Amino acid sequence: MKTSMRVTFSWTSFKQKNLPSNGRYVTVAKFDDETESLLGAWSVVLEFNAQDVLKDKIDGYAHFLADEDAPKTLLVVGRSFTLIEGNKITANVTVVGSAVREAPDEAPDTRF
Repeated sequence: MKTSMRVTFSWTSFKQKNLPSNGRYVTVAKFDDETESLLGAWSVVLEFNAQDVLKDKIDGYAHFLADEDAPKTLLVVGRSFTLIEGNKITANVTVVGSAVREAPDEAPDTRF
């Protein structure tokens, strides 16, 4: 099981053209340049109520796709990061709460 953190996030205008309808979004997270140069890029899974997809601010959960080797220090309360597709920012995310649930282990989603 993977540990999920409570987050709040908002979609950018780029992503609003093609929002996920299933309450789950998996893509690459961009932390800050210094962090990425030291730790590399990591894919993050966002899970949220699909009915909230059009809200300005969405509450949900986030965890690393490859959790066992992921740098847990990147998903801590107060940390903000962006999600990207290619060179486009798709969402702005802030970790707002500590681990509150366990996410099921999953096979990588290859639909993207």
